[in-house]
Amino acid sequence: MSDSGVGGARPDRFWAGTMRFPRTPADLRSTTTCPACFALLRSTTCGTCGLDLTLPATAELAALSTRIADDLDARADLVGRIRRETAERASARPIAAPATATAPAPAPAPAPAPSIPPPAATTPEPTGKRRSSIQIALVVVGISLLAVFAVFGLVYAFVTYGESVRLLIIGAGTLATLAAAAVLSRRGLTATAEGIAALGTIVLVLDAWALRLNDPAGLGSLPERGYWGVALLIVGVVAAGWSRWGRLASPAVAAAALLPVGAGLATAELVAQLSAPLSSSAGGSLAVFLGALAAVGTSGLSGGVASRNRPATRRAAHIVARSVGALAATVALVGLLDLLSTERFAPLLGGLALGGLAVAHLASLAREAGDRRSALDTLTAVALGSGSALAALIGVLVTTLRVDQDRATVSMPLLAAVVIALVGEQLWRRSSAPGVWRTGFASGTIAATAAAVVAAALAGLVAASAFAEAATAGIRVLPGSVRGAVATPEPAVLAALGALALSAALLAASWTSVGRLRSRARALGPALAVIIVLAVPLAGPWWLVMLLLAVLSVGGVIALRVGLPVARGDDRGALVAALAPLIIGSAFGAFAIGWAVQRGWMLGLTIALLAILLARTTSPHRWARGLGLGIAAALVVGVADAVESELTRVGLDWGVPTVALLLATVLLLAIALGRLEPVERLAAGGVALAGALLALVVEPDAGVPYIAATAALLGALTVLGARGHRIEQWAARIVLPLVVVRGGIALADDRGLADLTLPLALSTLVIVAAIALAVSGRQSEDARLRLATDVATGAVGATVLALALLDLTETAPASAALALLVAAVVTVLTATSADGLVGSSSPRRHLGWLAVALATAALWTLLLDSEITQLEAFVLPVAGTLLLIAALIARAGRGTTAGVAIVVSAALGLALLPLAAVSGIDAPWRLIVVGVLGAVLAVLPLAIGPRLDATFRGLPRGMVVVGLGSVALLTAAQVVRLGELVGSAGGAALPALEQVRIVLLVTVLAALALLAWFAAATPARHAVAATAAGLAAAVAGFAGVLDAVHPVELVSAPLALGLLGIGTLQLGREERARSWPWLGPGILVLLVPSLLAIDGAGEPLWRAIALGVVAALVFVLALQRRLQAPFVLGGAVLLTHLLVQSWPLLEQVGRAVEWWIWLGLAGIVVVLLAARYERRVQNVRTVARRIADLR
Repeated sequence: MSDSGVGGARPDRFWAGTMRFPRTPADLRSTTTCPACFALLRSTTCGTCGLDLTLPATAELAALSTRIADDLDARADLVGRIRRETAERASARPIAAPATATAPAPAPAPAPAPSIPPPAATTPEPTGKRRSSIQIALVVVGISLLAVFAVFGLVYAFVTYGESVRLLIIGAGTLATLAAAAVLSRRGLTATAEGIAALGTIVLVLDAWALRLNDPAGLGSLPERGYWGVALLIVGVVAAGWSRWGRLASPAVAAAALLPVGAGLATAELVAQLSAPLSSSAGGSLAVFLGALAAVGTSGLSGGVASRNRPATRRAAHIVARSVGALAATVALVGLLDLLSTERFAPLLGGLALGGLAVAHLASLAREAGDRRSALDTLTAVALGSGSALAALIGVLVTTLRVDQDRATVSMPLLAAVVIALVGEQLWRRSSAPGVWRTGFASGTIAATAAAVVAAALAGLVAASAFAEAATAGIRVLPGSVRGAVATPEPAVLAALGALALSAALLAASWTSVGRLRSRARALGPALAVIIVLAVPLAGPWWLVMLLLAVLSVGGVIALRVGLPVARGDDRGALVAALAPLIIGSAFGAFAIGWAVQRGWMLGLTIALLAILLARTTSPHRWARGLGLGIAAALVVGVADAVESELTRVGLDWGVPTVALLLATVLLLAIALGRLEPVERLAAGGVALAGALLALVVEPDAGVPYIAATAALLGALTVLGARGHRIEQWAARIVLPLVVVRGGIALADDRGLADLTLPLALSTLVIVAAIALAVSGRQSEDARLRLATDVATGAVGATVLALALLDLTETAPASAALALLVAAVVTVLTATSADGLVGSSSPRRHLGWLAVALATAALWTLLLDSEITQLEAFVLPVAGTLLLIAALIARAGRGTTAGVAIVVSAALGLALLPLAAVSGIDAPWRLIVVGVLGAVLAVLPLAIGPRLDATFRGLPRGMVVVGLGSVALLTAAQVVRLGELVGSAGGAALPALEQVRIVLLVTVLAALALLAWFAAATPARHAVAATAAGLAAAVAGFAGVLDAVHPVELVSAPLALGLLGIGTLQLGREERARSWPWLGPGILVLLVPSLLAIDGAGEPLWRAIALGVVAALVFVLALQRRLQAPFVLGGAVLLTHLLVQSWPLLEQVGRAVEWWIWLGLAGIVVVLLAARYERRVQNVRTVARRIADLR
């Protein structure tokens, strides 16, 4: 062989030509077939691919093919050896251990077939064949028709014939169905046989119902529940036997569902008869529960009705049986709630029994699944495991409720859930069985754990009631004493704390036994700390509780500081997780419980601050230290009310807001002058600023102290802005305008200038904005921080403006307009930068649009106050202002042409769109003017769009949007007016003038769409044409639905002609255009409205004749021009028209025969077609397989 061809230009493989891949190694060894295409050889030259076998390289090719075939056989031997050794290892696994690594044995000679046959040899049912969708549809339709026929035929037989004839008909029909399904299945028509088998199963159930109605031997007098239980059991057994005899799948699946239901009904009736001496409610609940248990138990056995030789059917039967078992288990769970209400422990025993059955199902699933791991098996195992735990827990819960003791209610469910979770975890971690066993145990553990978490939360709420009682003791009318108890030790609280402590002990013991305590100490430690903190208020008197909380908080900090350097790895995390809740809970508990005694808040605050400050030196995390200082600052600001009360006692009546401002000022000065980390400064300063802002919002009690506190806060903010970091400087700049405005308002109120409050606030904002603008260009630092001042000014201005509008809009609209104008001035000052406003390059220039909006609101407020109602007075001045701004932007030359286009488009839209929306009310001249301007704006860019877009980029698109929007709103107004006219007419025809108006509107819109299509192909052309055509279609459809125009062709014909004109133009321009999108809509509009307008009698006659002629003409022209859409639509409309006109004759024929007989005949025909189709598919597959087997 050579890697290069003649001259060495390309490898020889490029000359190979036709090549086929060998199907088997025998193809490579064959001397009677072509080695390239494997066609049968008639001479030394292949007659198919032309390969010449007389050249010397042919011998080399034959030798190479033989070696490749030998290598393939050796590869197959190795695969077979692996499978054989795998099977031998599986059979010898209980007694044989894996051998140690040894030298590999040489590959044996070709061995015989493996001793274990392949799976395909033991599964006679087809598993890999795909069913034809046509075949499945035929079977489903046919069987459904036959099912309906069987039901109504059975009813007809009962009404018409006697008992013997009825039984004979029922038996003959049932046997025929069973035999037909079995015969078809044995002949290989599996799909059709399964469909008939499904029908046969339904017939068997109908037989049971019919047998009860016939009442042979008194069967009709038996209890209904017991009869149906036994009947479904018999039907299930018959279906199971029929499935095995006839090699059918659907009867086995039906039997898997019927047997549990029958067992449950029969058991319930038997229990009801045996429990007759009991009360009716007790006997009924017991019967329902035991019947559900019987159904659950039977469902574990009924899944095995299918043969093991049919694994797919057996698996489906198991799925159905387990689904029925799940429903029965749900009924049993609900039945636990009312099971033998006089017996306390009946729900507990019932829950354990139901849980045991779930475990038995899990064992059956594990035995059935083996080493198989599928998603459905895993899901079933999860449901069984969690269901068993849930059943036991529900039994415990109902039993606990029947005991009716608070101590048991808060403790027994928690302990039961913890015990079940721990037992499940022990079984899960110690089980060596693979597969669904471990999955079931794990799911039960998870379910019990979730229940334990809920129970622990409820017990924790009960246990926390003592802590809550102690913490809320400060709100009592009379304060307590130092020696008095702060909480009452209720039995339920003690039981909850005991259950939580015992649960923690059980968890620790169980986790220790499985070696998981160290890794889960982070979860157990905080729980123990919370339990300890919740138990402290039960210690007795107030002084002892405070002492214990102080010892726990401070001692916890000391223990944390001593233990952290010693601990390593995970132990450090566990130590922090255990002591952090203890320290935090004790510190805040001391702060909350301290209020129970007069002036005890000082001691509580001292303990909390001491614990926080000590913990600050211990925590290695800066965010934790910052959070601690932030909480400390919140505690200091939060005692402002208590400090104010103490000051009032000494004669200083300053008010809570003043005290809060002073406390916040002190904190801000301490932060500015202290040596704190940035995170600590941020947290504590944020809390102090929040307290100050809250105090500024509250109405002050004293004027002069409040003004002094405000001045002190201004000084603190100045210091903070000078010495603080960048974030603090920003915060100071943001708060300063609010403080200034609030101080000015307070000063005006104190001097009795209440009428000048709003002007003073607004003028203050103007002064602040003007000063910020004046200094922004002088100092770089002020320029960088101006944004903070602007944000604060905007927020305060918006608030003041909102208050002014709420207060003045109704009483003094002129004053409200003045407020809007002042706000616009503030906004203009904020939007202006050092290089101006219109010609500026700063992003803040966009705030000028907000100033325009505020000025517009002021104008409209004055117009409304002057009772001016003409819409032009509202929109045209604003539109003119926008056009002036666009001219200034274009003259400045610093804005983009796209920006100018946007402003001009907005001005045009503001001028036209509102006027178009009200064009249907009055003023016909407005309708004409707005319509003409909208049409011009929509069409003009199609002619001069490129030149206009080159000057102002995007302006043609804006003009098209505004024009189309105007036309659309104008059309919508006319449609609304049409609806009002039709409603007021009360069913009478509209005046001719109004009908002409609608027809002209549709015609003009259709003409606009057609006119736009004559322009060059651009997106704007498509938008204009589509919008105009859509509006025309909407108006025509609305008029047709309301029956406003007579005849309907007056609105459908213009629209259809416009659409057909567009389609004809497009088909003429583009050769590859299809007729469906371009002619289909027009033909539908042309033919369908007329078709719907003709009544059943064919009236009016002219319309019926014209529709037939036009539809025939469309059909003929489609044939002549070879167009698909007109051919299909014209033919469909023509056939429908003929069918509608001939329907009375067909209706007379249908009334002569019962309708359900037609269903039966149709079902038989469809089933026969399905069987025939299935046989032909099998024949085709057989022929294709035989052709593929040819050499």
